[in-house]
Amino acid sequence: MEAIQVANAIWAMSERIGKMQKRIIPLAEDRAATETAYDIAMKASVLKHQSAGVAVGLIEKIAKGDCAEQLMMKRQAELRYSGLMKTFDIDGQRLSALQSLLRRFEEMMP
Repeated sequence: MEAIQVANAIWAMSERIGKMQKRIIPLAEDRAATETAYDIAMKASVLKHQSAGVAVGLIEKIAKGDCAEQLMMKRQAELRYSGLMKTFDIDGQRLSALQSLLRRFEEMMP
């Protein structure tokens, strides 16, 4: 790999990371919104079953069943966010490696 190819790869990786940064905020907001919706639904379900006189040991299990869809949405949002963050971290490491490689090329040039 030549220095020019490494520099081009650095440029491409930087652009990719820049695009990912723009996607992080909406995913983080979606993650927070789905978590909030799940928490509210769980609390409402727990209160409903408590007021109905359901046995204390069963309330949380029943509430989880009532809120299964919100839990699924919450987990999907978490997975999308964490997947992007892992990709972001990996690309950051790749960028760092390419920058190190370019420095080595520059040291070797007269």
